[in-house]
Amino acid sequence: MSLPKAFPSWPAARMAWRRLGTPWLVGGAAAGTVLLAGQLLWLFFEHGARTPALRPLYAAGCALFRCDLPPLRSLAAWSAAVALTPHP
Repeated sequence: MSLPKAFPSWPAARMAWRRLGTPWLVGGAAAGTVLLAGQLLWLFFEHGARTPALRPLYAAGCALFRCDLPPLRSLAAWSAAVALTPHP
């Protein structure tokens, strides 16, 4: 049983799929990576926005998406306000 002339041979069809499929595969992987990174940034927003190393990244994102950053907390001011007493 042979294929009609309208169908390409299987090796040629497989090579065409590889040529057309590779850009989609690379683009899909890149888009998935960007979406996963965005989800992680959103999930850890409270912690990340208060981290000095990540604050500029969150500031740029909030300028783009019109959100408010939580204020930074000073560790020195917090520790001065806490009074520690020894256990009796």
